[in-house]
Amino acid sequence: MAHEGVKLAVEARLGDQFGPVMIDGKARLIPIVYPNAKAAAPKGQPIFIQVQYPVANNLSAFLNRKREEGAIRLIIHEERAFGTTASRAIGTALTARFMDKRFAGVQTFTPSTPVEDDRGDSGAFYTTSITVPYHFYYAGSDSRYD
Repeated sequence: MAHEGVKLAVEARLGDQFGPVMIDGKARLIPIVYPNAKAAAPKGQPIFIQVQYPVANNLSAFLNRKREEGAIRLIIHEERAFGTTASRAIGTALTARFMDKRFAGVQTFTPSTPVEDDRGDSGAFYTTSITVPYHFYYAGSDSRYD
């Protein structure tokens, strides 16, 4: 589970909607779904982004500082049968937002390229994703592990 500081930093960076992203010549705001916030797609939205934290490892750094190394997965859900033009535009914008950035104690690195394969078929949506590796430094002990 990612450190609470990482989750808060990512939520502050993305907000409730990401964008605007140019899709088919129109500026669109894309809804964001955070872990355990909603069980289904936002009502009436043909495109949305889901945030996950699939891995987080804590390491001792130095002088009573800790380092978490992990990944932020950003999954783009797009209605099936409409191609991947919107997913590519959103993936490009997300990559620019997170590539080699520092914010609120989080250091991100180069994200993966968007994954498009047979696993993308997910009910009424086709999914693509990017994964953003990160480091997060924090002081002292973390009560989650005491």
